Amino acid sequence: MEKTYVIAWKAKHREGTGMGKKRLNREEAESLASELNRDYPDFEHTVAQVAAVESSGTESAPETAELDSAAFEESPAEVQVAEVQKAG
Repeated sequence: MEKTYVIAWKAKHREGTGMGKKRLNREEAESLASELNRDYPDFEHTVAQVAAVESSGTESAPETAELDSAAFEESPAEVQVAEVQKAG
């Protein structure tokens, strides 16, 4: 099973969006998103599929909604996501 999913997040009470960097399979990503939503209620965590590298070495198009460029800036919430992933 390919690990082509990441956790995307959006702050509920202020501006801010982002994506985690660790790639997961779909089941792992859904489980982690549920855990993060329970543990960090000020953020909405969802599963996002990123471009997968095909056997030919080319990337396929992502299948999820795009986030704006601010989604890739480091933020405290993204650090929290990384800490939870390391702990799990």
